[in-house]
Amino acid sequence: MNRKKIMLIKQPFIVMGALSLVSLFFLTACSGQNQNFTDQRITSLNKSLMCPVCPGESIDQSQNDLAAQMRNVVYEKVYEGKSDQDIKDYFISKYGPVVLMEPPKKGIGLLAWVFPIILSVCMGFVIVFALIFLKKGSNKLKQNKNQDLTEKERDILNILKQDNISEEDIFEILKSSKDN
Repeated sequence: MNRKKIMLIKQPFIVMGALSLVSLFFLTACSGQNQNFTDQRITSLNKSLMCPVCPGESIDQSQNDLAAQMRNVVYEKVYEGKSDQDIKDYFISKYGPVVLMEPPKKGIGLLAWVFPIILSVCMGFVIVFALIFLKKGSNKLKQNKNQDLTEKERDILNILKQDNISEEDIFEILKSSKDN
């Protein structure tokens, strides 16, 4: 009987322990996703800001002390609840718009976004016109080649261009042309 009492006493503790573990699992999973999102946001911001000392490197890549300080500022501002644009504006106010890895899509920075498209379209037109010009030039070359031929050679060429000509006819034509 003692054994049954012990089993009855242990069952609620086992159930409570299992429920506690499951709830702990859900709590850590939820907080991990939130932490993961915050880390991704910080990394994204660090990749979008350029180190003022290292040309062409983001503060995410740079090993400079200033870049490390800027990463710390990003970290602090994210945990203060600032938006991405607020953080970027903060750095723009300190270092100017050159601190952004991507140029702004307004003003003179718009030229950096539009110029490659315009250049690509222009290069497409140049390639098309060059191909047309080359094709016309090759057609003129073919016409000039045929003009240098004698009348007999042109006749032979026209005969050879026919589809229904046999090999024997070709040999006879070539043999007769050698004789003359």
